[in-house]
Amino acid sequence: MLSPLGLVLAALVSMASNCDGHETAPPAIDAGSEAGSIDRAECPDAPPADGDACALPEGSSCSFGLCPVLVAQCTRGYWRFAHNAPPPLNCPLVPPESDSDCPPCWPDSMTCTYGSTDCSAPDASVNTAVATCPSGKWVLDIRPCRDGGG
Repeated sequence: MLSPLGLVLAALVSMASNCDGHETAPPAIDAGSEAGSIDRAECPDAPPADGDACALPEGSSCSFGLCPVLVAQCTRGYWRFAHNAPPPLNCPLVPPESDSDCPPCWPDSMTCTYGSTDCSAPDASVNTAVATCPSGKWVLDIRPCRDGGG
């Protein structure tokens, strides 16, 4: 068995014996095109389970679905899912137009209220607008504010 220094010397001797004035191309260092090679690496159609075996190159990330966004990364041969909390949702500053598109991942149950619900705000009108997004499009409900204020 050769020591590391012996291996280096053997490689140098081998290179010197090939020095006949012609350069030889280094061997191709490519994954090739057989199944499982990098050029064919694709994310699975359906999200795998956290910890399932992964055959993609190390560090490959795949996104599954839009709401909520699931991101998995191939780490040491296994799928690992990110555990980030979804970003906070804020109502638009002004009431959205009815039938306009809602932001991505807007929950059906979230409502946004505009105006004064009890007519006490200095800029309160006689109406309150309540916006919901039950099917991807804003629905605006204009209601009179409750009695009892100015």
